Amino acid sequence: MAARDRNGTAFADSGPQAAGVLGLRDVKIGDEVLFALPAFDNNTDKSLTVQSVHVNRVPAGFKILGYRTLSYAETDGMMLSWDSRTSGNPAAITMSERWTGELTVPPHSAGKRYALVHARITKAPLGSLTGVEIDYTQSDKTYRQHMSGEWQVEMMGTPRGSGG
Repeated sequence: MAARDRNGTAFADSGPQAAGVLGLRDVKIGDEVLFALPAFDNNTDKSLTVQSVHVNRVPAGFKILGYRTLSYAETDGMMLSWDSRTSGNPAAITMSERWTGELTVPPHSAGKRYALVHARITKAPLGSLTGVEIDYTQSDKTYRQHMSGEWQVEMMGTPRGSGG
């Protein structure tokens, strides 16, 4: 990928990820989790191609297994979080696709797919996953945009309101 030309501003920093903390309760060591990253809400007049995504801060206790995409149509909107043991939709992992980059987003649209971070809980996390960087190309230039977001787990047996 070409060197980053400039800081990006194409995506709206909005939605549930920008408004607060997304989380899962009653998670155990060994569980796999998925958290939806901010939507690729392209606010420009030109299409763009998302090249990569990554969470900025990954505290001890989370092991990133990769990034995945899901279709808005397959999940009747955006599935915000999922865990391998307790979530009602066990097919979320099999429905999702491994991130391969090159996701085109039309102008003034969120596109057809959204990205998720896929992680395993290795011990009680020492904080939340925070922030995301999105690398994209538009009009032959490469951009990087920082987006808000915070994702946390509350371990099984943790009293409500005491944090993860």
